[in-house]
Amino acid sequence: MKKYLFASLVCLGLINSAWANPISLGLTSGIDFASQSIIGLQPGITQNVLVGYTGGLFVDLNLSDNFSIQPEANFTMKGTGFTISNIDGIAVNTTQTQTFNYLEFPLLVKLRLPLAPELKVFLLAGPSVALLLR
Repeated sequence: MKKYLFASLVCLGLINSAWANPISLGLTSGIDFASQSIIGLQPGITQNVLVGYTGGLFVDLNLSDNFSIQPEANFTMKGTGFTISNIDGIAVNTTQTQTFNYLEFPLLVKLRLPLAPELKVFLLAGPSVALLLR
């Protein structure tokens, strides 16, 4: 009988914590400043930063008041730009870009640090998997 009572109390505690800590859904969007390291660029070619779009969806699974798990699905544009001004003594003024589109799936651990009643700091860390789109 004690086992059943204990199991019932544990289930009620889990149900209570599920209602106290809801699941949050949201959208993310922003800009991405990307560049690539390229070794051995010819003289007359300079590398530029490429500005791209990033956006996606996230789910915030609250496990306690200060700790949650946040899986995401994001679309990200990465790449680099080149300005070609002089190749082999020939004056050329052109700009080229190399763009790569990715679907990224980060799994983040989120820690909330309340500093004041209206001020909270969030620390996010975790692995990410990215798929290159064609």
